Amino acid sequence: MLFLYIARRTWLHRAPPAAKLIGLAAASIAALACTTWQWLALGLVMACITYLSLGADGQRRLLSLRSLLPLVLGLGAFQWLVMDLHAALLSMLRMLLMIALADLVTVTTTMQQMLATLMPLIRPARRLGADPVDAVGARVHLAAPQSLP
Repeated sequence: MLFLYIARRTWLHRAPPAAKLIGLAAASIAALACTTWQWLALGLVMACITYLSLGADGQRRLLSLRSLLPLVLGLGAFQWLVMDLHAALLSMLRMLLMIALADLVTVTTTMQQMLATLMPLIRPARRLGADPVDAVGARVHLAAPQSLP
């Protein structure tokens, strides 16, 4: 996440991280419940418009997501073989939509903001004898460079 963050301040950067995460969760649940490709395609178009609203950096980031297309198309082809075209199309659109929305949260939220938002949710695990604060922080910092496209 450290290397993925777009340092330019935009309207989405100013949104609270908790609101972005709740919106991401709600959109993901809605995408999983959606059974028509038209609504999923509309959501994907809206996500693309959101990227474009972030300026040149957002446009570059959107274009960098093209590298996922072979994977998504391959998974869609497999689903078409084992299920049907409609299920494959829904699955591909869901994946693209959820990846795009999660990436929007990533590029508009600093590591510090994300950790500050998530840590209060994770701290109760200390009652179970775990130290999730250090473990999660270390894992997030180690995983961030590996998530570069």
